[in-house]
Amino acid sequence: MARKPPSLSTVKKLFAVSGTECSNPDCQNKLTSSNTVMGEICHIEAAEEDGPRYNSKSNDEYRRSFQNLLLLCPNCHTEIDKNKVSYPTSMLRGWKKRHQGKYAESKFRISDSLAKKAIEKLIIQNNQNTGSGVQFNNQANTQIIGNQIGVQNNTFAGNEEIKIKIGGARKVVAPH
Repeated sequence: MARKPPSLSTVKKLFAVSGTECSNPDCQNKLTSSNTVMGEICHIEAAEEDGPRYNSKSNDEYRRSFQNLLLLCPNCHTEIDKNKVSYPTSMLRGWKKRHQGKYAESKFRISDSLAKKAIEKLIIQNNQNTGSGVQFNNQANTQIIGNQIGVQNNTFAGNEEIKIKIGGARKVVAPH
């Protein structure tokens, strides 16, 4: 089963306590601009087994919870995930705690449509293929290796309606 993205209420809470700034204390990049989401929803403990700071004792609900997520600009997100030894879980939790304290009285609210865009951005980040390999598709009755048609069904908790558009097709390379 595919993992679920964070809920709309979780994303809205993340943005509400962010001050619309990156959570890295050495960065002040803005996370939103008018109707654009520039920030990224980041996992403190990775959502996937091969991700940075993965905790095998955790579970999927915690991995997508408010406690395990923070907002970063794309540059900081890339930096911390590529240098996981330099950015341990304890450091990221500290960043989040200090950042939330700084903006605890913030009146910032994010619209549902902007929060949905942030979730869509996270889903797109997680669905990008960067190389060849095997792709497992548990959402279709058949899978033809060659060109994969850009269609995907997503299931969300609650009554949230989020429409994901995945256009085009991408080449799926069969294992040798």
